[in-house]
Amino acid sequence: LAKPVAKIGKTIKSAFESPAKKGEQEAVKLVKQALEYDKTNIDEALKFILERSGKQYSLADIGPSTRAYLDAVNVLPGPGKKTAMDFLLKRNRGALNRIKSDLTDVFGEQGSYFDTYKALETVRKSSGQKMYQKAFEKKVPVSEELTSLLKTDVMQDALNTAYKIANAEKVKLPNLIIGKNGKLFTQKGAEVTDIDTKFLHYIKLGLDDTIYTSKSGQNPVGNVLLRLNTERKHEFLDFLDSNNPAYKAARNQWAEKSAIMDALDSGRNILKPSTNVDELADEITRMSQSEKLAFRNGVMNTIIDKMESSVFDATSGRGTNLAYNIIKTPKNKKLLRLTFPQTPQGTRSFNKFMSKLNDEIQIKDTANTVVGNSATVGRAEALGQI
Repeated sequence: LAKPVAKIGKTIKSAFESPAKKGEQEAVKLVKQALEYDKTNIDEALKFILERSGKQYSLADIGPSTRAYLDAVNVLPGPGKKTAMDFLLKRNRGALNRIKSDLTDVFGEQGSYFDTYKALETVRKSSGQKMYQKAFEKKVPVSEELTSLLKTDVMQDALNTAYKIANAEKVKLPNLIIGKNGKLFTQKGAEVTDIDTKFLHYIKLGLDDTIYTSKSGQNPVGNVLLRLNTERKHEFLDFLDSNNPAYKAARNQWAEKSAIMDALDSGRNILKPSTNVDELADEITRMSQSEKLAFRNGVMNTIIDKMESSVFDATSGRGTNLAYNIIKTPKNKKLLRLTFPQTPQGTRSFNKFMSKLNDEIQIKDTANTVVGNSATVGRAEALGQI
């Protein structure tokens, strides 16, 4: 007798439950089922979302099955449609600012192209100059390696520019001559066996100007000659750094304007089709710390410019997927990886940044599917379940 009574009791109870309550219970079942289809469960899904609190991530972004239910809600009559649309459109409008915030996290504070140089100058120049003064106290031995470099055209151009820079700064440099035997002499014919680091530093500044004006198109040369001239510059810096470690430390702290602007340019051009991954990787390994900082700021600026100039309609689900455009090719991913330190910490930072961009790609895919209002098999199945 107990069983029929129990059954009758349940039937009576269910008859008095509100349809809204039963609807919610059924909806929870459908969502749980969809999460299982997307190979997760409610606890893991909520944990995943909470870890992305700044992204306004939702259950609909977990996978195609949960997304299909939001898509279904968007075509059913009722308040759910407006709730879904309001949420997605508001989230769309925040995409650019969210990605900018991610960029700031990994690249530093946003600044304009030339403001970046000024910021670097203010922070690093004072202590850098003290380190240069210390480095200038040491003389560097004149070797065949140095004189063979000084005989090349690019070094001769750099030497001429060095005298002009020094003259503009009211600095007196010695007039030296390279003899036919490859040795270095003063104007009076005395052989020079040791040379001031300060003199070599001004040649380095002349090299920076020569390379920068070639790259920027102010004094263009062919790609082959530019590459060879850049190699001579690297050889010269390796020679100077190895003979005066204090100079290398000073250069790491602060590089002069041409070197900084060259690094900024390299960062700005990172996503151009002509950029060679291997050549850029070699260039970055040779940059000083201040140049690397400028390079990273150049990268950030160009990514933001690219996003801001993209066709993106925040009032609909259509338009450019900003995050996808940044990493849509394997080459772009490799180039972006170069902007992070080549260390385990750099790898972790890069992976974190890529994860955030992938979150944005998922978010935009949801908006494209739901707000774009194109009929899908997933929506049809979800409507059938509902």
